[in-house]
Amino acid sequence: MTQSHIRRAAGYGWPRRAWARLHEPRIISAVYGGAYTIMTILGAISVVHPPGTINHVAGGVLMTIIAGCCALGGLIGIITVANGAYWAERTAVGVSLLGLGGYWLMAAYLAVTAEGNRWMQLMALTLAVLFIAVRLHWVNARPYNPRRMPTV
Repeated sequence: MTQSHIRRAAGYGWPRRAWARLHEPRIISAVYGGAYTIMTILGAISVVHPPGTINHVAGGVLMTIIAGCCALGGLIGIITVANGAYWAERTAVGVSLLGLGGYWLMAAYLAVTAEGNRWMQLMALTLAVLFIAVRLHWVNARPYNPRRMPTV
C-alpha cells in the first residue's frame, strides 16, 4: 500500500494530499510554484499580446523571445519545483532569469530615455529578478538528486 492510498483512506482531502506531496520545505515549494505559475501565464499572454511600449522599443521578435523565455522557464519550474528535481529546476531558473533580465533591461532603458515615470515598473521587475536569483542560489547549493543518499 502506498502513502497515497494510506492518506486517502485516512480521510485526507485532495488539498492536504497535494500539500503532503510537495518537496520539503513545503512553504518554499508552494511560494515558488505560485511564482512559476504566474510567470507562465503572464509570459504566455505576452507572447500573444506583447506590452506596447516595450514591444515598440525591443521589436516584435525580441519581445516574443523574452516572453517565451518567461513562459518556458515558468512551465519547467512548475513541473520541477513540486518534487525537488533541482537538476531540472536549474534550467527553469536560468531561462526565467534570461526572460526577466531582458524585460528588466528594456524597462530600464525606457525609464532613462522615455517620457513618463517607469520607475515603479522597474522596481517591481527588480524584485522579481532578485526573487528568482535567490532561487538560483538555492538550487545551485543543493545536490543533483536530493533523494540519493550521500556516500560516506
